[in-house]
Amino acid sequence: MENLKISVVIPLYNHENYIEKAIRSVLDQQIDRIEIIIIDDGSLDHSPDIVSAIQDRRIRFYSQENKGAHDAINRGIRLAEGKYIAILNSDDLYYPDRLAICLDYLENEKSVDALCTKVEAIDASGNHLYYFQTIPSCANNDLKSHPDQLIALDLLGVNVTTTTSNLVCRKEVFDQVGMFRSFRYCHDLDWLLRCVTQKHVRVFPEPLLKYRFHSANTIMENSAMVCFEVGLVLTDFFVAHREGYFPQSFLHSCGMIHIFQSLQFTGIDRMLFVLENTVRNRDEWFEVMTKLLAEPEHPFRIACLEHINSCLSADEERTSLQRENMLLHEEVESVKETNELLQRSISYRIGRLMTWPARCFFQCFRKNSL
Repeated sequence: MENLKISVVIPLYNHENYIEKAIRSVLDQQIDRIEIIIIDDGSLDHSPDIVSAIQDRRIRFYSQENKGAHDAINRGIRLAEGKYIAILNSDDLYYPDRLAICLDYLENEKSVDALCTKVEAIDASGNHLYYFQTIPSCANNDLKSHPDQLIALDLLGVNVTTTTSNLVCRKEVFDQVGMFRSFRYCHDLDWLLRCVTQKHVRVFPEPLLKYRFHSANTIMENSAMVCFEVGLVLTDFFVAHREGYFPQSFLHSCGMIHIFQSLQFTGIDRMLFVLENTVRNRDEWFEVMTKLLAEPEHPFRIACLEHINSCLSADEERTSLQRENMLLHEEVESVKETNELLQRSISYRIGRLMTWPARCFFQCFRKNSL
């Protein structure tokens, strides 16, 4: 294993329809020195059998009781023997040249510790849907700041990297940043915000990863809980950087506006305000965050989720009305266009010509009757 270059960690859970394609997308990479560490997180389908049937010396396969994706990823990282770590969720796909391009970039840019790329969205069958906006929106604005700070600014409003599958980094990064924490939905956002404040992260502008949308995507299980976890992640960032992370240049109106506009997650404004203004220090915050994650019946957690759900429902109702209005407008415009075409048609003109005597008769009749 001395020449091993990169370790790809695949957390696996109930993805029998996708896991073989995910593995093949790694085996087909344009590099030789590679290992694949697959951690099955208590799958109940045929996923483990599918993995076991793939005979390749580069694969190391382990099983455990279901503990969550963050735990499976952490175990894989600890077992990894590569200089670099990459992650691939068991329903996603690498482009054939992803690892070669990422490794070449990291080898040439020694100051960069972690790399993400643009992401292509695909459906359950692998068909192209669209490309995610993974390029930081603040990259070309008038804020004269470090790229890491601009990426952090974007992460406060949306996970611009999209998924843990989009991470390639030096293994020693985990020694300083730490491992993935016990968030079910937002462990990637949490880790990236911690990473970008301690190490150098960059986003490669080309699509090199396919993120698969299907009916069993974890992120689609519970939208309110996703927002709640985001609230905890953002609070953790603000508590950790009460003395300030962004430079003095952000204190002028332009910088403050960008921070204001970044915070776009639905329904967590009250949650952020309360947590930020009641937690006094890091140790106290860690205790509060642990309780809120571990105790479903915690009163504050219940109150937050009720508020988030009401905001999400209002957003959905507003979106539904906008969609209905748009469809109605399109129907009206379609009828107008059809009428215009009809009026301009030859048959309409011929019909008008043929009915001219009758129309003249009725017009005369109306005048005489009046």
